[in-house]
Amino acid sequence: DVATSYRHYPVTFRPASKLALISCNDDASSNDIDVAIGTEGIATDLSPTDQSTDVANGGDGVAPECDAPELLWEKVYGGPESEEIGGIVQLDDGYALGGSLGIDVPNGMDDDFWLIKTDLEGEIVWDKQFGGDGNEEATALAQTSDGGFVLAGYTGSKGAGGMDIWIIRTDTSGTLLWDKTFGGEGNDYAFAIDVKPNGELVVLGHTESKGAGATDLWLIVTDSTGNLLWEKTYGTEIEERGSALALLKSGGFALAGTAYTEEDKTQAWLLRVDDKGELLWDSLYGLNGNDFVRAVLLTKDDEIILAGGSESETTGLDFWLFKTDKNGSVVWDQTYGTDDDDYALGITIHPDGGYVLAGISGSLSDGLSDALIIRTDSTGEPIWESSYGGEQPDGLGPLVVNPDGSIVAFGATASIGAGWWDFWLVKLEPDCGD
Repeated sequence: DVATSYRHYPVTFRPASKLALISCNDDASSNDIDVAIGTEGIATDLSPTDQSTDVANGGDGVAPECDAPELLWEKVYGGPESEEIGGIVQLDDGYALGGSLGIDVPNGMDDDFWLIKTDLEGEIVWDKQFGGDGNEEATALAQTSDGGFVLAGYTGSKGAGGMDIWIIRTDTSGTLLWDKTFGGEGNDYAFAIDVKPNGELVVLGHTESKGAGATDLWLIVTDSTGNLLWEKTYGTEIEERGSALALLKSGGFALAGTAYTEEDKTQAWLLRVDDKGELLWDSLYGLNGNDFVRAVLLTKDDEIILAGGSESETTGLDFWLFKTDKNGSVVWDQTYGTDDDDYALGITIHPDGGYVLAGISGSLSDGLSDALIIRTDSTGEPIWESSYGGEQPDGLGPLVVNPDGSIVAFGATASIGAGWWDFWLVKLEPDCGD
């Protein structure tokens, strides 16, 4: 099932098989690299699929009904192996993209952290690679107050054993400033990172090395140089996994993840904790089977918006968007989907107060998946939806909305480019609300 297949990789796309062996530098390194850049420009086989819909909207602060916007451009980045996405940061002069670069080594294939800076048209300004002699996967990206970047993920090259959480910080040019590992004898993974106004770093993932069960949520807070300030685990004797976090304006954090049941089903799990990680409340959502959250954001009043996937017996897996109040009570929830399996991997707020979601529609296993973008009003009512893709699997995840209302989404494509999965950046024109 999709929820199980992607529970280790909330916002990445992975080929069917992969080996974890590599021979690189002994220590984390930061080097400019030459990569084979795939096809650029709008590819004829990746035109939007005609699935846009006109929907009359109700509620306050809604946008007028309209068609899906046109694709302005798309870019792909990658080498002959597979790349995996992590996150996108919107910059004044372009975009920063974080993820993993596939590397061909004598005994198979492995990954390094990969950080790319592009201009506003998606052209590469610089790129940096970071890795050791094992496998590294970058799953999250954030910008620091000085304009530099922090990447979070996990490494098999260093640390206490197995996979350990790995955090690296760079300057504005992508030069490595420092790196830190956190972990124990088991496997430990990071899937979200953010920066507090005082410069402290907040990292969410899950751990097999400590906690109450097989896998628990793990929240780590460090100072601006990566030194541990405190850490907390949350979980039961079964299994829980972390996927997204948000910094509450009123203080503390909203943590989102997945909780497994005794029947090996999943529910979305939302926790609110204070500034020291003490649990204030937590809630489970979803009753149908496999339900999960992959992205979280906040309204101006600290209400919580969550996006992911919800499974039903009649429609299978669908995009899932729901809003809770400050205490975790559901205000509204919406599902969207096709006859295939669909699930959201990214969400952002539109300037008109609505939301834009991006994810996957279809089956990755049979090569029929496309990227799906859905635009809603402030109550989750759909305004338009459109799919993008070619003859091979494609998907989109983290995304941003520019000041002019244009949408830029980051994902992975197997339909064009130099390898099986390549980074994929697409830009849509402003829609009717702009």
